[in-house]
Amino acid sequence: MTICGGRSTECQPSTNQELQVKRGSVELGARELMTIATVLSGLAATWGLVRGQISRLLEDLAKANDLIATLYTRLDQMESSDSVQKHQIGIIASMLSPEQREERARELEALQHRVSSIRRDCDTLMTAHNGSHPYVTPPTGCIDQ
Repeated sequence: MTICGGRSTECQPSTNQELQVKRGSVELGARELMTIATVLSGLAATWGLVRGQISRLLEDLAKANDLIATLYTRLDQMESSDSVQKHQIGIIASMLSPEQREERARELEALQHRVSSIRRDCDTLMTAHNGSHPYVTPPTGCIDQ
């Protein structure tokens, strides 16, 4: 039941081209079929465009993922190189620190004093023998082999 003209009655179509309702079925005219066909063809064309765009976007996404993977690899290499350089700089800095340099200077000074002392002892021994070593007879009671 529908309301036609302000009262509740069944509506009767005025022309044959309008939508006619018979026993729960809908009859469509040429105009309605053409409209539905136009809408469906528009949807099909839109679907084709959307599908093409989606495939292009998926390709772009794959390229972007490859680029990101390459960038991550390069970043890891740079970070590891940076870490090695920082470690080496830390070692060099500790070697060149004033405390280490002072300690090394003291060790070098002590070694120089020992060398000069040993050299002086060696010179004393060289002058004592005057460069020649006379033969010394072995003591009696020694067994020669």
